[in-house]
Amino acid sequence: SQTTIDACGGGSTLLYTPVVGNHSNGLGGLFGVGYQYYYHAKWGFSAGLEVTLLKSKSSIDYFEYRRTVNTVEHTLSLTGYKETQRVVLLQLPLMWRHQARSEKYYGGMGFKVGVPLRSQFKSEAEELTHSRSDIGNPTTTNLNASGDHILTKVMIAAIGEIGWKWTLADSEYLCTAFYIDYGLNNVAAPAEDFVDLSKDKITTKSIINSKNADDSKLVEKVHPFTVGLKLSLALNKTHPMRKRL
Repeated sequence: SQTTIDACGGGSTLLYTPVVGNHSNGLGGLFGVGYQYYYHAKWGFSAGLEVTLLKSKSSIDYFEYRRTVNTVEHTLSLTGYKETQRVVLLQLPLMWRHQARSEKYYGGMGFKVGVPLRSQFKSEAEELTHSRSDIGNPTTTNLNASGDHILTKVMIAAIGEIGWKWTLADSEYLCTAFYIDYGLNNVAAPAEDFVDLSKDKITTKSIINSKNADDSKLVEKVHPFTVGLKLSLALNKTHPMRKRL
């Protein structure tokens, strides 16, 4: 068996397709600890605890929103809207593993459960114009909004990795691997009105868990996704079994 200290970097983002505007992926990383046990010279399993950072962005050149509140019709137009999302997940990976006879090459696949520790957004717009049916002249200002809890559901992801092991010293190894995680379920929080008219100052919700005035979602599904390079320091506690078939 062996204990590992893991660090990963690469594409770490939220995958979604907005109804309006554009989406771009972000870069992030992962840090964690793991435990591997080989019940055979070539076969084993692993478990661990990880913290992952995911980032993504969205933008809308122009967006118009209409809603009637207490018989008053509100019309809002946003120009140059930009939003960033930043999410931190606590994850538990479980993986079935296989290594070559030389123990230099290895691979694995399994699944991962993730819980959002923090999920925040920040947005801004170059111009926000607000018109009311009971007031003649529209008001124009800029927009700066932020919020949290944009993800509220537990994530279930399929995971895989393939890598190489390098000997550093007796019972110490450096492992380098290519890894990929794909969230299988939609993790977005329930949709709310995109524009919040309940306060004196108009603000917006995150685009990934918002709905338009006709109650249609601006984003249907959100899936976490990570891919990149994984570095692990492996410390052997006991020598693996040396059975040969």
